[in-house]
Amino acid sequence: MSFVVCSYNILANAYIEPRFFPYVKREHLDPVWRTGALFDAIERLSAQILCLQEIEEDTFVALSARLEKAGYSGRYLKKSGTRLDGCATFFDRSLFSLSEVRELVYADGAADRPASGNIALLLHLRHGARTLGVANTHFKWEAPTTPPDQRIGLRQARQMVGALAPCDAWLACGDFNQTSTTLTLETFWAAGFSDAYASRPDDFTCNSNEIVKRIDYLLYRGPLAAEPRALPTIESTTPLPSLEQPSDHLAIGATFEWR
Repeated sequence: MSFVVCSYNILANAYIEPRFFPYVKREHLDPVWRTGALFDAIERLSAQILCLQEIEEDTFVALSARLEKAGYSGRYLKKSGTRLDGCATFFDRSLFSLSEVRELVYADGAADRPASGNIALLLHLRHGARTLGVANTHFKWEAPTTPPDQRIGLRQARQMVGALAPCDAWLACGDFNQTSTTLTLETFWAAGFSDAYASRPDDFTCNSNEIVKRIDYLLYRGPLAAEPRALPTIESTTPLPSLEQPSDHLAIGATFEWR
């Protein structure tokens, strides 16, 4: 019994500053236009599990009302402190039932800096006789030159992996803000996770700072096989958001089969 999982950083409206999007038409940064375009794009993904990042609470409420009619249930966790966005996970009720919800607020503060406010939303789902864990997160961005012992994203990855309770299989999805060769991702490799996009190394998900890269992930461990969806080709100056892509990230997705 197969199912499709997608992960998508939808770009919080609160974070949009036109100067950061020099190749994007102003109308494609408009919150009203983007909301409608995003909802249409999300429905076209046809995913039975959908993990969203940078979603604001009012957007979650509106999207929930729309997806509820299509048979989905969703859960939302806002980042802590003054942060205005969070993570949301939706699932198709005809295939999955919810067993448990866990909320993880990363303990990543230090004497010289407050906690980031980043979070992970952990759902335990039942799929027939199987249990499937879904971890949806958005790690903090850091400059590539940040020393390993100072990387907040690395601390967050270790905390999330440590919070995963026993399930038949786990999915770890989200915007990790790191490439696959970093210590942040090595945390997952060491914990037995595989990358659904390992066979597609040239599929990139964003081009911030005019550098194409993949920093969004669908990871899995347990008795699952994954077939990733090919992504549109983007270059360093490809406008994101655009008419075709209403976020500054591309949505990633894969079809999973139990083995």
